[in-house]
Amino acid sequence: MSKERNKKDKRNKRNKRNKRNMAVQILLDNQKNQFESLLSAAILARKLKVQLRGYFIEEDDLIRAANLPLSREVSLWSAQERHITGESVHRILRAHARHQQKELKRVATEKKIEYSFQVIRGEKTNWIKENINTTEILFIGGHDLKPKAFQSLKYCSEVTPPLIALFDGSSASEHAFKIALQIAEKNNKNLLVLLLANDVSTEEYLKKQLDSLMHNYSDIALTVETTTKKHAISALRRRQIHMLISPSDTEWAQDEDRLGELIHHVHCPIVLVKEAQSSLGEIL
Repeated sequence: MSKERNKKDKRNKRNKRNKRNMAVQILLDNQKNQFESLLSAAILARKLKVQLRGYFIEEDDLIRAANLPLSREVSLWSAQERHITGESVHRILRAHARHQQKELKRVATEKKIEYSFQVIRGEKTNWIKENINTTEILFIGGHDLKPKAFQSLKYCSEVTPPLIALFDGSSASEHAFKIALQIAEKNNKNLLVLLLANDVSTEEYLKKQLDSLMHNYSDIALTVETTTKKHAISALRRRQIHMLISPSDTEWAQDEDRLGELIHHVHCPIVLVKEAQSSLGEIL
């Protein structure tokens, strides 16, 4: 009996130690509107009882480009050309970082969660590549898409692009799907699931997996479509997306060139999700 109790105590201590190291991380880009991504990340952090960690990357490429002799910028108000320097770009980036830190603090205070903020010098795609396999949940910021108005003769309605979750049957994609369900439920959004299946039998198996995960979320408007792993990025690029939730172990996420391609061409917030640790999995 005492041996079982000792094992249980050790397991609880290990889970608590792992929990302290866990966090929802968000990359706060040099963009004006990331509030919805930040809010979704904060809500998840509160639910999981972990810290919200914000990062701002001062991109070396921007600063190096500004130091080139021919670098110029045109004033929006006067249309006059002026020389820019790495120092001036660095000051602008620092100002944006301070703004993002204030936004992070405001949301974290509102949701009553712990938070941290760090400015990093480097290159965004490289930083994501280095951290993708160690981060439980990583929000990569992006511009929020506004609803589109579809006009007819007698009415005008607004349609918001759906959340999209990629699902390939892996443990990480199950975790990502559960997080997508929670974001959809909290924000009252439609959810589109793209099954990454190369044949009919795999497609049917993945659909059964989805059904087993949906039992507590029957009110969510869910649509399921199928594509292949090879064509996943091209399928995403053709769509309007409100937010993309994806397992971080997919082929494109592990390939630096394809990851960079997706970040630069899919203009929406992206959430990369690692396979759940036991304590996280139990909460979700």
